[in-house]
Amino acid sequence: MNSKYRIGWNKLLNRFRGRPIEEFDCLCVDQIIEQYKAIPKEHITAEVNEVMDELREHQRNTCITVSDHYAAENVLLTVIPIVQLRRAAWNLRERFRHLAGEASYNQYMRSNPPDTKTAPENELRADLIQLLSSMQRLEMFRKIIEKVRYAIAGRLGLLTFVIFLVVMVVLMIKTRFIGLSDKFVITPIMFVGAAGAIGGCMATLQRILNTPIRDESVDLVFEFQKSYVSWLFLPPINGILFATVLFLLFASNLITGKLFPAITLILPDQVPDTVTKALTNDELSLKFLKETHPEDVTDYAKLIIWSFVAGYFQWFVPDALSRLTTQAKKSSEQRTQGTR
Repeated sequence: MNSKYRIGWNKLLNRFRGRPIEEFDCLCVDQIIEQYKAIPKEHITAEVNEVMDELREHQRNTCITVSDHYAAENVLLTVIPIVQLRRAAWNLRERFRHLAGEASYNQYMRSNPPDTKTAPENELRADLIQLLSSMQRLEMFRKIIEKVRYAIAGRLGLLTFVIFLVVMVVLMIKTRFIGLSDKFVITPIMFVGAAGAIGGCMATLQRILNTPIRDESVDLVFEFQKSYVSWLFLPPINGILFATVLFLLFASNLITGKLFPAITLILPDQVPDTVTKALTNDELSLKFLKETHPEDVTDYAKLIIWSFVAGYFQWFVPDALSRLTTQAKKSSEQRTQGTR
């Protein structure tokens, strides 16, 4: 193991050494102690007694740590009688399958582990101790990554709530406070951007919470922690950009149909000549942003929904642009062939 991985591994271990465990783990330790009490005395060595005495002392002082839990599991596996060991092997392997997933479990089974019914005691015990060690490492990595994952999910949820709250405050000011309402100009593109940002946050939130953690690589932990900022800020930014592009596609009639909103355009050629001459290009652009809007309430609702979809399914707008590009390319080729 090179220095990078050794340092990373030590950092991870230090995060768990001396850390109090959860209530569920405490119940597991209680069960291990009760199992230990039922083991015949002839199977117990002085070293095992010393470890278990220390564990019970920590239990009395309510200072059990994760290291105590793992040590108790390992010690118990070395002393239980062979009859119980063969039955415990089935349970331990099922736990490994549930924790690591079918792919890792199948890979383990392809390594020809000792048969639980006929294998010699020393071979079976060594295999199960190694399997338990792998499970403990995987549990440790999963707890670390899940802590970061739920921290990101919490911040994404808060960001989504803040965006929604800002929209509600703007609407309240616009509809309730007459004196201040004139200072706020609500344009459709504002709702488009907000819906796209919320869609991006919700998609990332679902992906973070639903992705299973079945890897015990140090690199995975480092990568997850380094991508912390990108998990928080890239999804809403992408959602805003994709929703805005989709709005322009609707406004340009490149995407049309009953499922899509109809957009009323306010363009320079629709403004009277006397007004056009009096307006600068910047004013015309501002007029386009302010006065381009859906034709009715139903179209407005469609626009908000599709803006959310553009942020939630961030492949949707790039895929639509790809299809439009393909169609334009085919049309160009047909025109070229027609001129020939």
